[in-house]
Amino acid sequence: MEKIGNPKTLPIVLTCYTAYELNKFVDEGHKVVVLPIRKNPVFQQNNLLLRNRETSFFMVLPSRRMTRQYDLQVEEYSEDEWELICEGTKYWRPRKPNDGWGAYVLPKEIQDGQRVYVADVLEDIVATYFHGAALPAEDGEGVWDGSKITIDMKPYDKIMIIG
Repeated sequence: MEKIGNPKTLPIVLTCYTAYELNKFVDEGHKVVVLPIRKNPVFQQNNLLLRNRETSFFMVLPSRRMTRQYDLQVEEYSEDEWELICEGTKYWRPRKPNDGWGAYVLPKEIQDGQRVYVADVLEDIVATYFHGAALPAEDGEGVWDGSKITIDMKPYDKIMIIG
């Protein structure tokens, strides 16, 4: 996951995932915004668990045909050499355990139109791409409009990964 940080020292919006936490923050006088957690299909990757028939070595790959990252050579994992053990799915956005929702906890002194830092974004946002793979944003900046936070996508333009 990719972080932009809070270099502007914006007011911090917290995120919670349990009714217990939600009630605690509301009792303390915070405004909260509850959102459903929706997975972004761009972060889902199908994979194959293959076992080499000769060596019993296991590999997890997105497909039987792969292009190597640096020299672009195509590698084949044929059915003759590699037994399919299982087909699976990986989701690239790890997050805290939840019940299908999360809540933004706003600073008590928040004003409509105020810019904020969200330390744990609920939305599954693409922060950047690296060798064609989408990398999820962990945090973000947004604007509180009195009813919701709109995440600003511009800070993610500054993320650069070298490798």
